[in-house]
Formats: sequence, C-alpha cells, structure tokens
Amino acid sequence: MEVAAGAGWVLEGRPGDTLFVYLVSGSAAFEPGGRLVADHQAVLFEPGDALYVEAGAGDLRSLLLTAPPLDEARGLGRSHRHEHPGRAEPGLPELDEGSFIRVGEARE
Repeated sequence: MEVAAGAGWVLEGRPGDTLFVYLVSGSAAFEPGGRLVADHQAVLFEPGDALYVEAGAGDLRSLLLTAPPLDEARGLGRSHRHEHPGRAEPGLPELDEGSFIRVGEARE
C-alpha cells in the first residue's frame, strides 16, 4: 500500500481477520493521534473491522497482509520449536520479549 505524506486511508476489512503491516519506507500512525511507527518495522493488529493509516512526513510504502487468524506460534515461524525440538531455530525474539508492535484492543 502507498499513502502520500500526511494523507490518511481506511481499509474496511472483514470482521475477525488478522492484519499485519510491514513498513518498507516512511512512517505511519495506525490510530488517530497515535504514535508514528518507523520504516523497517512490522505491526500486528488485533482482529477488527477496519484499518486506519495516516502517513508521516514522507510518503509511506508498506506491505499489508490480511487473512483469517492463524495460530500465532505457527503463523510467525515458530512451528519448528514444537515439531523439531532438537533443531536450533529460535523464533522471533520480539515475541519472546514482548516488544513486537501490536495495535488494537490490548492497548495500554
């Protein structure tokens, strides 16, 4: 998805779908007045009906994925931990550390 600098955009999604956005270049807020997320970061959203995007000072280029929810552990590359316990594949440290960016109902 591409959004011009300072412009906003809303995607009316399917209720219950999981949304995942990877910012290729630029920055964006994903709720009105929200904090800007910088490029080369990924955002995982809680299931919901719509996605709000507002580009920062520069044009935004990003990858948007939407689909029915998966088991998060399998969907984010951790299946080898369970299926191959002897294999050294650490998964995503951001999930283990709780630093993976999430937007949606579970806000602080």
